[in-house]
Amino acid sequence: MSTEDKNKTKDHPIKLSRGFSKANPVPQEQIERVLYESEAHYRAIVEDQTELVCRWFPDGTLTFVNEAYCRYFGKKPEELIGRSFMPLIPYEDHEKFQKHFKSLSQENPVGVIEHRVLLPHGEIRWQQWVDRAIFDNQGCLVEFQSVGRDITEQKRTEEKLRQWNDYLEALHETAIELINRLDLTDLLQAIVTRAGALVGTQHGYILLVEGTEMVVKVAVGVNSEFIGYRIKFGEGMAGRVWQTGQPLTIKDYRTWPHRLPDPRFDIFHAVVTVPLKSGSQVVGVLTLNHLEEGLTFGDDEIMILSRFAELASIALDNAQLYTSVQQELVERKRIEEALRESEEHYRILLNQACEMQETLRSLSKEVLRLQEEERKRISRELHDEIGQALTAINMNLEMMKKEIEPDKKNLHKRITDTQNLVTQMMESIHQFSRELRPAILDDLGLIPALRSYTKSFAERTGIRVYLRTTSAVEKLDSERKTVLYRIVQESLTNVSKHAQAHKVDIRIRKLKGRICLIIQDDGKTARMGRQVFLSRQEKRLGLLGMQERVRYVNGKFAVESEPGKGTTIRVEIPFKV
Repeated sequence: MSTEDKNKTKDHPIKLSRGFSKANPVPQEQIERVLYESEAHYRAIVEDQTELVCRWFPDGTLTFVNEAYCRYFGKKPEELIGRSFMPLIPYEDHEKFQKHFKSLSQENPVGVIEHRVLLPHGEIRWQQWVDRAIFDNQGCLVEFQSVGRDITEQKRTEEKLRQWNDYLEALHETAIELINRLDLTDLLQAIVTRAGALVGTQHGYILLVEGTEMVVKVAVGVNSEFIGYRIKFGEGMAGRVWQTGQPLTIKDYRTWPHRLPDPRFDIFHAVVTVPLKSGSQVVGVLTLNHLEEGLTFGDDEIMILSRFAELASIALDNAQLYTSVQQELVERKRIEEALRESEEHYRILLNQACEMQETLRSLSKEVLRLQEEERKRISRELHDEIGQALTAINMNLEMMKKEIEPDKKNLHKRITDTQNLVTQMMESIHQFSRELRPAILDDLGLIPALRSYTKSFAERTGIRVYLRTTSAVEKLDSERKTVLYRIVQESLTNVSKHAQAHKVDIRIRKLKGRICLIIQDDGKTARMGRQVFLSRQEKRLGLLGMQERVRYVNGKFAVESEPGKGTTIRVEIPFKV
C-alpha cells in the first residue's frame, strides 16, 4: 500500500461493522482485510483505464504500472516495477522533465507535461502526463501518481499545420520577392534558395533549356561546381523531367539505374526535380538534394515544390520578357512605362503580403480553431487581394500586347503565354480558396453551404446525395456549424475515395438537447466491428480528424460498419436554444 493510502486510512478511519468500540476494539485481521479490499478495488479501477497509469518514487523508480502502460511499452510489470523509467525518456528531454517535477509542491501538487518517449523498437513518440505529487503528514514528498496518454498524432497534426502555415507565408513572401526580381541571374538564385528553404536543404541548382540541351545556370551548396554543366534531352533526372514535364524524386541517387556516369553526383542521396514551364512547354528544371543518408522528399514537399515552381515560372517568364523587351525595344518608352506601372503593382502587393504575414503570425494555441480561422482568412485574401493583383497584371499585359507592333510576333506570343499562366494561377487560387473555406457558410448559413457542397459533390462524382435537415441548425454558433460542415465534407471525401458507393443519405435532426447528424452510404465497408469508437492511436487520419472536431465541441462521434449495409457515421452535438 502506498504512503498516501496509509495516510488516508489514518485521517479517515474505516467504518466497520457494529459492535466494535473502544471497549471492544476492531480485530487487526479485519482491518487488514478491509485495507486489502480497498487497495484491490483501487487497482481494479486503475487497470480498467485506457490511459497509462503509474506510480513512482522521486528517484524515478516505478512502484505500480497498469496494463495499458505495460502494453504501450511492450513490457511485463516485473520488467518495469522497481526500475527507473528515465531510460524511456530521450536524454535531451531530461532537463525539462526534472524542472517540471521540481515545480510541484504541497500548494501546487498537480502539473501537466508533454515529452517524448523511446519505445523498445527505437520509435520515438509523444506523451502527455498529468502528475500528482503525494506528501506525507510532515510535508515530505513520498511518491508521484501519473496518468498519461499518447499525443503523437496530435503533435504530427500540429507540425503539419505549422509547416503549411510556413508554406503559405513563404509563398506570400516569394510571390513578391520573385516577381520584383527582373534580373534573370538574380531571380534564378532567389528561386533555388527559396525552394531549398521550403523543404529544408541548402543544396540545389536550376537548369534552363538552350536549344537541344539544358545548362546549369545557378547552383547553391555543394552543387556550385556544376554551373555550366550540360544535360541532354531524356538524360539523368533533369533530362527525364524535361522529357515528361512531371516531377521526379528518388530516395538514393547512388542506386538509381539511370544516374549520370559522372562520379561527382554520387555524393547525393535523396533528389527531387520539378519542371519550370512557360505555358505547357518545359523551359527549365529545379533540382534539390539531400547529402545526409535517410532524409527524403515526401509527397507534401513535392506538392509544395510543384506549386512553388508554378509561381517561379511566372516570375521567370516575367524576367525573360523584361530582358527581351530591354534588348529588342529599347526605344519603346511606353512599354518601359507599363513595366514601371507593373512594378508599382508588385510593390502594392508586397505591402499587402506584409499585412498578411503579420496576420499569419498571430496563431492560436487551439489547433482546430486556428485551422478554420486561417482557412477563412486565407480564402478571402487569396480571392480578393492576390486575385485582384493578378487581374491587374493580366490587364497590363493586355495593354502591352495592344501597343506592340504587329511584326513583333515573338514578343506577342510571350505576352500571350504569360497571360495564360496568370489565368491558370487565378483559377488555381480561386479553387484553393473554395477548398479552404466556402464563403457561403459564413454569408448564408450552414444549410445553403451543405446544399451547395453536396450538389457539387454529386455532379463531380456521380454519387447521389440526399440531404434532409432541420432549420434549427442555423441557431448553432459558428463554431458548431463549422464542425458539422467539415464532418459532411470529410465523410463525402472518404466515400468518393474508398467506399465505391452509389448513394449517400445525410440527415440532421434536432433531438432533446442535441443536434444529431447521420451520414450513411451503401458502399463497401472496412473490416471493423458493429460499432467503432476510435482511439487516439487510430491511424485513419480522416476519421481521427472528425472525431477530434466533435470532441472539441463536447459532442459524441461513432462509426458503424456492417457488410452489405455500408458505413454509418453518427455525430451528436449539444444544443441549447
